Amino acid sequence: MITVDRGAVVTLEATFQKYTPFGDYVLQSPTTTPTVTVTDPSGEEKITTQSLTLKEAGKFYYHLQTEENWLQGTYVSKISAPFSPYNEIKVDNQSFILE
Repeated sequence: MITVDRGAVVTLEATFQKYTPFGDYVLQSPTTTPTVTVTDPSGEEKITTQSLTLKEAGKFYYHLQTEENWLQGTYVSKISAPFSPYNEIKVDNQSFILE
């Protein structure tokens, strides 16, 4: 988990992998645009279902601009792709601490 100062930018990343026969995972983009929701330590949603940006097949990111007046503590992001038939979704920076 990373720690950042209030007012800093946090990059949230997601890698979507599809399981193929014989135990291989292959990067593949979902059929719908992935979204992210971020909640603060009190449970308030700071951003809701914002679209991620495609970097390359199966890899997406979102630059979250934090604000100086946001609460200090642990923030949790939920990245999802509704109706996606993928059985493994790897999400980096799922949580971060704001100081």
